[in-house]
Amino acid sequence: MADKQDYRNGGKFVKINVYVEGSSSPNLTKVRLSQKENIMALLRRPNPTADTVPVCDGNIVLPWRKKLPMGNRWWRIGGAIDRGDAPQEAAARNFNRETGLSRKVEDFVFLNNLGSWSMEVTEKIEKEEEWAGEVKGGYVIEGDRITYWRHDLCFLHAIVLSRKEVDSFRLDVEEYEQKVRLASPTEVIKMAADGELHESFFDAFLAIQKARLL
Repeated sequence: MADKQDYRNGGKFVKINVYVEGSSSPNLTKVRLSQKENIMALLRRPNPTADTVPVCDGNIVLPWRKKLPMGNRWWRIGGAIDRGDAPQEAAARNFNRETGLSRKVEDFVFLNNLGSWSMEVTEKIEKEEEWAGEVKGGYVIEGDRITYWRHDLCFLHAIVLSRKEVDSFRLDVEEYEQKVRLASPTEVIKMAADGELHESFFDAFLAIQKARLL
């Protein structure tokens, strides 16, 4: 089972820790990839994240995210799952860091998994014999065109907050504006249908309803 993948650009070596069944230590295998193979490996590598949708007084709490990707829109609160983290622990750590609150791990209710996959970019590169772009920091760069490619696997959570807690948000200034909207269920559905909210909020809303948090 591959445990760690360290892909590097330029057709350099890829370090893969391979665990052999019945062995306690990994064997390090080195494989040289072409530039195209390296790009495809990057595109197919999942990045686990733990996000939280806060709920307050029957409304969905939407912070305004400014940092790309998913910038300049109402979004969730979350971030990467560190190695060794359980998804619920990562959700709590990310939420507390980005809001300034201090909620316990058990306060976070797991809803479902969300996935994103940039098939357009993947198929384009697979078909081209020679591809002149590059991958940098989660983006595919082709001349003046920049596309978000990262394959995220999101463990989505919810948490119930008081209005006092929402009013005391101190959002991470590098990622968010100090702007929060409380949207009713009807507003969330309309915003998602109109494209004002990402389509994943449909799934989030239904999961929150099913968990009886609204």
